Amino acid sequence: MKKILIKYSIEFFVIVISISVSFFVENIREDLEKDSRRVVVLSNLLNELESNKSYVDFHKKVFSENLQILGLYLKDSLTVDLIKNINQNSFSPANAFFTAGGFNPSVSIYNSMLNDGSLNLIKSSDIKSRIDKLYVETYNSISNSKRVEEISAVRADNLFVDDYSNLYVRNFWLNFNDDELMQDFLNAIKKNIRFKALMMQKASMLEAKLRNVNKYIEQRDSLIIEINKSLQ
Repeated sequence: MKKILIKYSIEFFVIVISISVSFFVENIREDLEKDSRRVVVLSNLLNELESNKSYVDFHKKVFSENLQILGLYLKDSLTVDLIKNINQNSFSPANAFFTAGGFNPSVSIYNSMLNDGSLNLIKSSDIKSRIDKLYVETYNSISNSKRVEEISAVRADNLFVDDYSNLYVRNFWLNFNDDELMQDFLNAIKKNIRFKALMMQKASMLEAKLRNVNKYIEQRDSLIIEINKSLQ
């Protein structure tokens, strides 16, 4: 009886140990798989952030130029030559008055991480917090500033259509290299106090948008550094 008890006890312990080892090996395998997926997720996010740099830098430059044009206009010191010197992009300088530039760097990798739950693979709470601030908080702040700026721009555009129809149909967007057209445009808006008030409102929102873009760049660069550390 004693021998039988010892035999079954040994068999029981062997089974328990085998099961334990099996679970242990499976856990290691799952951890290795998660680590591998985590590296892929972080690498993809890093590539997205870095690939957006030229887009972000270009739009920051355009926003800065438009804000400079509006600032000079509000000080009654804007001239056609100054517009030419400031406006180094391929857009019409009328954009500074009648449009609100969008800011849409790629967020496809971030959205994919949200949808498939792979964001949860990231262990670092610091990196998660930085991602949330960049892709949600700061990005939304830029979008909100743009929406308010756009309201001012649309109102200014409608005002110009109503009050300066003959000038408007000469098409600022296709003929902005026409110095005479731009001079007529400046002469018109210098005399319109309501247009100036709208531009003051627009400039304040553009300034807020640009401030948030600078914040976005700072947070992006900081996040890139932390992701690189995590991948090393």
